[in-house]
Amino acid sequence: MLDALAARQRYGELVAGVPDGLLRDRLTTMSQRVDAGVLAVWKTIEHAQRIDALTTSLDPERATAELKQARRDVDAGHGDPAALATLTERFASTQRLLTAREELDRRIPLLEARLATAVARAGELTLTSSASAAGAGLDNLGGEMDALVLELQALQGGVDELR
Repeated sequence: MLDALAARQRYGELVAGVPDGLLRDRLTTMSQRVDAGVLAVWKTIEHAQRIDALTTSLDPERATAELKQARRDVDAGHGDPAALATLTERFASTQRLLTAREELDRRIPLLEARLATAVARAGELTLTSSASAAGAGLDNLGGEMDALVLELQALQGGVDELR
């Protein structure tokens, strides 16, 4: 999250350094997309924290041990098949949550890096291009920012489906 906030800070500094005019207006408009990216990162991290809290309460190690014991009991002929089925479902749900959390751990840093890259690209366009070329580049960059926000929202949606 700190990387996303730092990218937002750098973007604000970039906009503040551009003289009033069309280019600054476009950068200011694009700041809403940067903010949306930061917010999407924040919400995704909040989801990850909820998964952490839930999986902690589910106690995956205990769920695994209970499932193994239930399997042994059923195999030995004195276990309850319905209990085994229930424990199997709990184990599978817990594993899906853990897998989703691992996916978040893998993807969040990449998405934060893409946000920082978009800010760097905006700086590059603003500081090294003519106003018209910078404007066209910012339009493309805006599309990239929209795609990044959508990807973060899809990642959140995948987590939501597990709840």
